[in-house]
Amino acid sequence: MSLPSINMLTSFLNVLYTDWGIVFRSIRVSSYTHIFNMNGIAKSAIKQDKIRKKVPLKSEFYIFTFKSALQKILFY
Repeated sequence: MSLPSINMLTSFLNVLYTDWGIVFRSIRVSSYTHIFNMNGIAKSAIKQDKIRKKVPLKSEFYIFTFKSALQKILFY
């Protein structure tokens, strides 16, 4: 490889890392905040159900936590 092609490759990799890295990081952060918000909503709903002396549907909650855990693994 000649010197100019190495420089072109490094500049290309830099652009790829900075621009796409920012994009992927922002996607990861937004997915995390969405998961945490949804978990908070689910937990607060379950607390409200307990306050009203209603037993929350455990199966729905388990499915929900499994989905959020799966999302955490996929978007990590």
